[in-house]
Amino acid sequence: MRRWYLYFVSLLLLATACGTGKTSKGQTGKGKAAELTTFPYPEVPAVMTLPEDRMAYLLEHFWERYDFRDTALLGRREITEQGFADFVGLLMQSGDKALWQRAMKPFAEAAVETPEAYRCFGQLAELYLYDANSPMRDEELYLAFLEEFMQQKPQDEGVYARLEFQQELAMKNRVGRAATDFAYTRADGTKGRLSGTAKGKPLLLVFHDPDCVQCRKTMDLLKHSPELAAAVEAGKVAVLAVYTEGYGEIWRLYKDSLPEGWISATDGAVVKTELLYDLKAMPTLYLLDSAHRVVLKDASPAAVLQAVAGE
Repeated sequence: MRRWYLYFVSLLLLATACGTGKTSKGQTGKGKAAELTTFPYPEVPAVMTLPEDRMAYLLEHFWERYDFRDTALLGRREITEQGFADFVGLLMQSGDKALWQRAMKPFAEAAVETPEAYRCFGQLAELYLYDANSPMRDEELYLAFLEEFMQQKPQDEGVYARLEFQQELAMKNRVGRAATDFAYTRADGTKGRLSGTAKGKPLLLVFHDPDCVQCRKTMDLLKHSPELAAAVEAGKVAVLAVYTEGYGEIWRLYKDSLPEGWISATDGAVVKTELLYDLKAMPTLYLLDSAHRVVLKDASPAAVLQAVAGE
């Protein structure tokens, strides 16, 4: 109970984390924050000529000239948020997980010294790397961020609890690992389990709620996809569409409207309430291989259809 309390308190704190306009001592931030017009990027030594060496130096020294103690700087989106976005872009471009760790460690160590900075960058990391609508969403990079930030000991327990909660969710059902099993009820009332569904063939797992607009759009796209229909008909892939909101009126009205060949089911809201899967937004799509290992996690319809067409 304490953990959930701290998590929800942190939601309120994060709402204003990057816009306090105060220094860590409570005074209006001036000085360097007022002088800066762009993020203070590090200068790469001219003697470094190899692209990989320059990239490594830039990332490892990226935050050295940024003053984490000047919290007025946190509210300057054109500086702080743009700098963070550039940092994330470079990390993604490098693709080097060892370099990610070397770059994240000094960043986290500097941020934790100022509670406002720790909250702010936690919020920015969530927005850029974890939010379902972010074009830069990257769960592996977000987990690397969480690992380094959670090694620090922030003064604010609520922010730490939020990061811990998200780390737990993000670690569930990662690519290459077996998908978590759960029970479901089919539209005809019979029971089933994910582990016993479509054995020996790939499975498209769709968590959805027809009461949401985006769900209806995505489901219409999948329902009318000739590539998916052909793959299902040929027995190359199965589709399990799981309504996540229980056994209510919406389920009764919608359960028989899915294409022939799909398995229309409800889990009785167990997946959501027991946090078996990370359902950031509806619908959430997983593509599993013939052994029910995760191939695509929280994927876009385009990525799923492309993969299905290649089966």
